[in-house]
Amino acid sequence: MKYSKSLSKRNARMLIFAAMSPFFLTSQLSAQNISTPIELQSLPDEYESVGDHSLGLGNAGMAAAAGVGSLRLNPAMIAMEPTYSVSAGYHWPRSGRDFYQAGVLDSKTSPTAAALLYTGFGKKYGEDPELLSKGNDTPLVQRASVGIAQNVKSISLGLAGHFVEGFTMKSREESKAMKGWSLGVGAATLLTPALRVGVSAENLANSKVADFSPRTIRAGAAYIFSNGNLTAHLDYRHRERVAALESKLVEVDGLLLSEALVNSEESKKLTPEQMLIASCSARVYDLLRLLGAYGASLEGERQLMAGGLALVNNNMSISYTVSRPD
Repeated sequence: MKYSKSLSKRNARMLIFAAMSPFFLTSQLSAQNISTPIELQSLPDEYESVGDHSLGLGNAGMAAAAGVGSLRLNPAMIAMEPTYSVSAGYHWPRSGRDFYQAGVLDSKTSPTAAALLYTGFGKKYGEDPELLSKGNDTPLVQRASVGIAQNVKSISLGLAGHFVEGFTMKSREESKAMKGWSLGVGAATLLTPALRVGVSAENLANSKVADFSPRTIRAGAAYIFSNGNLTAHLDYRHRERVAALESKLVEVDGLLLSEALVNSEESKKLTPEQMLIASCSARVYDLLRLLGAYGASLEGERQLMAGGLALVNNNMSISYTVSRPD
């Protein structure tokens, strides 16, 4: 690993220890437990980024988006519209390392739609001392999702598999990342020609990779106005916490440790995050599509805003999206 010259070897080791410790040191710190509420921070952006232009919708629109981002939002949606598409994007996140996403979707050549989404990173884990010192450098090496979906009468059903590779403290010491899978399912239907609803569950059977892939339940509706020139969406998202990454670092005996370790009793009290996210998209002059979203936690501790614009035609689109996740 390469570090800046101003960072001593001892501090570098301490930062790596701080970043890796959330996954393996809970039992060693139980005696130092404290009782004050845990102060939360943002997850690395990659954890919530579903791909495609969904960032401009606050990573929501689960009953509206029908691109490769649907693999995580709602895999049933990849069968909703017959199309063949290839997409790619690069992200400069507010929290975590730069990452890129690429995917392909085919719901045109067969009754069974299929899609693939891959996420990789510009730098290796541990190469950015500043991110390590903040405790929000994502421990991931790569993430990939693959899924299929099919229309059964008026209902679309989808199934997805999510592969993840990342480092724990033990695997880092052995220079070998941990790998694992989780599952996703989804359903969507048109209640009327203009009203679509859906439900999904992401990262089921995730016990091995829960710290990389938190279980997330979603439900949503989308209303389509004027032949798709304007759409409005409302999503409910219920996500399990990743306490080791969402709690800030505290110093214990000269080491930076996740507060979830030092405050294990309080970390057990962390409830899943529940959010409502309202989003919309509007097409202007058949060439420009505007995106926007606002979300708020039902517990009142988090708000998000997102937006974007896309130049579109029948064959391709180019989009620029921004998000303030909290």
